[in-house]
Amino acid sequence: MEARKILGKNGEDIAVLFFKEKGYEIIERNWHCRGGEIDLIARKGNEMRFVEVKTRSNIVFGYPEESITRAKAQKMMFAMQEYLHEKQIKTYAHLDVFVVLITNTEFETKWFRDALE
Repeated sequence: MEARKILGKNGEDIAVLFFKEKGYEIIERNWHCRGGEIDLIARKGNEMRFVEVKTRSNIVFGYPEESITRAKAQKMMFAMQEYLHEKQIKTYAHLDVFVVLITNTEFETKWFRDALE
């Protein structure tokens, strides 16, 4: 597996642990539809969070959250709507961004709630 994919998977693993510690159940990882992908779908009671996880090992090219474009946000919105429709779920859903900056043996996280609405 190439280094970039390993880094991304590590970031997603950190995000999963973070959300589980906050009391969320991870109901999907890397859910795909014809128009996009959702990295994590988490639920806590009636609250659903559709999460884009961005991981970087440095900030040479900017902070991870800066890589979310309008096009990416639109694809996530479409994928979220597709998921809710496919699963016949009628609830308010949140689009979040979770970023992980991994350097050597340390990491820093940030959770941007309702970041893509």
